[in-house]
Amino acid sequence: MKRLLDKLFSWLLMLGLTFGGAYSAYWGITQESLARASSKWPSVTGKIISSYIEVARGKSTSYTPKVQYQYRLNGAVFENDQIYFGGPSSNKNDAAETTAKYPIGEAVTVYYKPEAPETSCLEPGKYRHISAIFVVIGFMYFSIGFAMLIGYFVVFAGRSAK
Repeated sequence: MKRLLDKLFSWLLMLGLTFGGAYSAYWGITQESLARASSKWPSVTGKIISSYIEVARGKSTSYTPKVQYQYRLNGAVFENDQIYFGGPSSNKNDAAETTAKYPIGEAVTVYYKPEAPETSCLEPGKYRHISAIFVVIGFMYFSIGFAMLIGYFVVFAGRSAK
């Protein structure tokens, strides 16, 4: 039974590292790509409908700006909360500065992706470098998990050949 649990744990670890790392890298690359593309997107006037700081307490406290806006395009109404790409800062001062910049009721310029107008942002071209960390760590985890999988199959194939 212990051997079965050890194998199960090994498989879960290898697959978790491989697929989790791949997803993390994909997310980071997607965020950077959207940030770059957004600087060329068309814009429309929108309105801030919600602006506050979300506080999460744990081992440390994080402060996340939550800004929701609404905009109309070709008769359709869209809502989004993407300020810029790459994830918001968790710093209290950054969060306060961001929410102060976008008070409720304020008219704002919303930049939207033409082929998917539900994808939008308020600060085009801006990119938080935390996404780059996701790419680096994602590739690192993927590489470790993939190497473990290859190693497992090499050892397993070596055992079954004997």
